[in-house]
Amino acid sequence: MSIPLTPIVVAVVLCGCMSFTSCGTAEPRFTGPSALETGHWYRARTNPPTYYPKGLPREAPTGYRQGSWVYAGDSAGTRFFIPDRGSADLSSRELTSEALAAMAPEKKARLGEELDEEDTESAVESAIETASLLLLYSAGGLAGYP
Repeated sequence: MSIPLTPIVVAVVLCGCMSFTSCGTAEPRFTGPSALETGHWYRARTNPPTYYPKGLPREAPTGYRQGSWVYAGDSAGTRFFIPDRGSADLSSRELTSEALAAMAPEKKARLGEELDEEDTESAVESAIETASLLLLYSAGGLAGYP
């Protein structure tokens, strides 16, 4: 009597994904030049410290339809406005990267942990989906599945 190979493959896939996500070293995040160091920003307001990309007027609307805010997480309440269309020199993605690099170390660590948890959850969901497909295929439920 032989044991079907599919359950073994499923177990190996699940164990491999689980061990990969829990033991991997996290990439450094939010590194690079800070928004306060690049010269691409100016202080638009003092209380709380509010920064806009250079070229964006102080009177510009800053609602959710125009862009988003990055909060530094410091005691002063420092924040950076990221226009959806970016600035004359940088894309919104580049501005966001600079603003994230300016966050307080505690907030960077907390956000990094949240992102790592999302990565782990995503990998586990992917492994479960793969295992389900393998089981369906082995049961003949996916005719024509390669």
